[in-house]
Amino acid sequence: MAFPDGSEIVVSLQRRSPDRRSSECHLALGVLITAEQAVFDLPADVEFGDAPQLDVLIAPVGAGERDVIERIRPLQVLVRSLRETPWARVALVPLAQPSRYGAARPRLDRDVVERALERTGEIWSALIELKLARRPLRDVHPAELLDRLDGIVARQLHSLVQIRLERTPGEIANCPFSNITECGSGGFFRADL
Repeated sequence: MAFPDGSEIVVSLQRRSPDRRSSECHLALGVLITAEQAVFDLPADVEFGDAPQLDVLIAPVGAGERDVIERIRPLQVLVRSLRETPWARVALVPLAQPSRYGAARPRLDRDVVERALERTGEIWSALIELKLARRPLRDVHPAELLDRLDGIVARQLHSLVQIRLERTPGEIANCPFSNITECGSGGFFRADL
């Protein structure tokens, strides 16, 4: 099944590895509950071991060349399930820093969440009822999307440093403070400030 539409955010729990693709490091998909918290649908075969090195990859599903692709370390990974559905494990993950993509999420009231969990008896159903998720993510395979995000990051890193020597003082004064635009498009030192 295809990943949800491009207006959504992909949130992937990953084993940290600088020399492997994100699709190879992917452990579970999830959603941001708040800017500082995510919840992941843990497959039955995911085990963490003694001291896992983890990251949470967060990006727009329809990410483009100028979008930020975040990698945030989890502060903790709390694996939980409900009595009614013990096979459906989730990981509750507080993030080391807030995600820019979670800023618009509503604040959760603990009692509202508890009532939704009691009513539905299943974590993803409760998240859907609370409008924090559109559907369960168990059947979504994000390998193609994660590989595309890796390509965007590689291109962004490749274009990060621009070396243009032997410029005049006027050209340098007009250089924008950006790695995206060309010199002359805006001023690094603006006269109108």
